[in-house]
Amino acid sequence: MMEPTTNTLTAYYNVLTFNSSKLPPIIQKKGGSANKAGDAFEVFVKDMYCVEAQKYPYLDDKINNYKNYLSWQGDSSHFPDLIIRGGEGVEPKKMTSSNSNLSLNSSYPKDYIYPDTQNLGDIEETNWTKKPLVYVIGTVPIKFNNRRNEESKCSVIWFAFGNTLAADQKVYKDLMESIRNNLSNVHLPRTTSEFSTTKELGRIKDVDGSGNTNLRLRGMWELANPNTAFKEYLDDNFVPSDATAVNLIMLSKDYDECPKKPDFSDLIASNQLIIKEIEIPDPNNENMKLKAKLFQGFTD
Repeated sequence: MMEPTTNTLTAYYNVLTFNSSKLPPIIQKKGGSANKAGDAFEVFVKDMYCVEAQKYPYLDDKINNYKNYLSWQGDSSHFPDLIIRGGEGVEPKKMTSSNSNLSLNSSYPKDYIYPDTQNLGDIEETNWTKKPLVYVIGTVPIKFNNRRNEESKCSVIWFAFGNTLAADQKVYKDLMESIRNNLSNVHLPRTTSEFSTTKELGRIKDVDGSGNTNLRLRGMWELANPNTAFKEYLDDNFVPSDATAVNLIMLSKDYDECPKKPDFSDLIASNQLIIKEIEIPDPNNENMKLKAKLFQGFTD
C-alpha cells in the first residue's frame, strides 16, 4: 500500500499553525467569485490537507495543486468530498449550530470507506481494500453565513474519525434490508401498484388511478455532532471566549499507526493545544469502551 500524501493530523496541525479559521473567498480566473453554500468551507478543508494550495488565490490553481495530494476531489453527486491519495476519505460538513446533528441525507454513517461503499466517487487508486473516513465539521454562525462568504469565520471546527461515531456498515445495511423486506409486504393501494427495490429504500409505482404517481422511499440519516457526542471530555475553560475551538478525535490505535505525525510540542508549550487520552463508547458494543486521543486547540 502506498504511503499517504498527507493526513488528518497534518491538516489539524496546519489549522492551528496558521492560526486562522476564516473561510477563503472562492475566485475563478474566468468569471470572478463563484461561491456556493458550503463551498468555501470545503476549500478551507482541502487547503489544510494540501497546504501548498493556500498560496494560490484562484480556485483553478488550487485544484491543480490538490491533484498532488488527492485521488478524488469530489463532485455534487458522489461520496465523499475528497480522498487522500493512499490515505483517508474526508467529508466536510458546514453547520450553523455546533450542537445540531449532521444531516447525511440518504447516506448512512460511515466508519470506513470500502470499494463498494454507497455512491463512492471514481478514485484514482487501485488495490485498496479499506480507507478511514474523517468527518470535518465547521460551524459558521448565521451572521457570517452570507452569500459571498466575505469574512466568514468558523466558531468551532471538528475533525472526527468515522470509527469514533459510526458502527460497522453492516449495522446500517441490515437495518435498511429489514425495512425493505417489510415494505415489500405493505398493502398496496391498487392491484397494478408495484414495490421495487432501489439504492434508497424502495419505490412504489403506479400509486393512483391515473398511474402517473410513484412514491420514492428514502432514509434521511443523521449523525450526532462530535461537539455533543464528546462534550463531556472537553475542558470548557481552555478555549478563550473569542477564539475558534479546533478539536480532533481519533482512536489511539489509529494515531499509533499514522506514519507521519506533526510535532505538536510548540503548540502544547504555548497553551494553544492539549491532548488527552480518553475512553469513548464503542459504536459496535454498548458495553465496551475504546481508547482514543482528543486534541483540543484553538485559533484566534
